[in-house]
Amino acid sequence: LSVPNIRGKVRRKANLKVEFWDREGKLVTRDATGIQAVTYQHEVDHLDGKLFIDRVENPASLTTWENYAEYHA
Repeated sequence: LSVPNIRGKVRRKANLKVEFWDREGKLVTRDATGIQAVTYQHEVDHLDGKLFIDRVENPASLTTWENYAEYHA
């Protein structure tokens, strides 16, 4: 994990259109939904030099994985 032992609420789009070039240089367009859409956004953040913690809107949502498992799961 990019920030070990910490989790927090980050607002992400549930549906999005992704455009990228494949290994042969062909432009590909895909619709992404659910966890796939969230994952794309998370990984593009890394390409832009951002960690999830940079996207947390409410610092009160930050917690350790241990506390999350005990109180929120």
